[in-house]
Amino acid sequence: MKIYRVIAQQCDCEGKYYHPVCIKTFSSKESAVKFKENWENLWQEHLEKKECKSPCWYDSKKELEIVEEYVEEN
Repeated sequence: MKIYRVIAQQCDCEGKYYHPVCIKTFSSKESAVKFKENWENLWQEHLEKKECKSPCWYDSKKELEIVEEYVEEN
């Protein structure tokens, strides 16, 4: 079975990026892509409005990554 993990590059308060973090997992690629697009648009909206709400520039990079993985079904 395939799963799709949405990965964010989190950063510290100085803007230094560190390890990737899985923020959500989906069983369909379409759902993962929709979540990614909505999240990145919300990130941009918060930036433009200068709102310090997550998702935002202070906690992660704008671009998310979708990673496809295989898992065994029991």
